[in-house]
Amino acid sequence: MNIFTGMAMMILAAALFFKFKPKSENSRTLCAVTGLMGFLVMYAGGGNWTFQLIQLFLQAVVGFCCFVQLRREKIIRTRRAVRRHVHRPQQTEKQNARNCA
Repeated sequence: MNIFTGMAMMILAAALFFKFKPKSENSRTLCAVTGLMGFLVMYAGGGNWTFQLIQLFLQAVVGFCCFVQLRREKIIRTRRAVRRHVHRPQQTEKQNARNCA
């Protein structure tokens, strides 16, 4: 079970990294922590079922936090780009005629 969840975490971290392309240091660090957590889980011992259940819960929390942070950063980048490239509406002929006279 640990090998499966560890591989899933590493694949999730890589997929999120390439899909969202994090720019901030915090987002890149969180992505790296998610991948590292997946790598270390594969090498953790089996342990009893409560230990594995706690590990699985913490993996889900870290994966969800990584997804939310990267998604939020991408939304903010998109909004800034839209705000930066907003064009002013063209003046109508009536307004142009009023300004020329």
